[in-house]
Amino acid sequence: TLDGEVSKLIRENNCGFYCQTTKINYMVNKILSIKNLPKKKLISMGNNGRKFYSKNFTFKIINRKLINYIQGSNE
Repeated sequence: TLDGEVSKLIRENNCGFYCQTTKINYMVNKILSIKNLPKKKLISMGNNGRKFYSKNFTFKIINRKLINYIQGSNE
């Protein structure tokens, strides 16, 4: 499922937390726990997220993937 894939990407790249939007109590508790994390940990996760974005979601990369998809290539 999409939820599983998103959660997996976040875990593998150590760039944040995932919670289903239907589990409000879990989400509230997660936000409260994030609030108490050391600043160094938050900065590290933010940097990891930026690296993941730069490797996978820049305009140039998405454009190339779209063109390859349209042309039938999976590169």
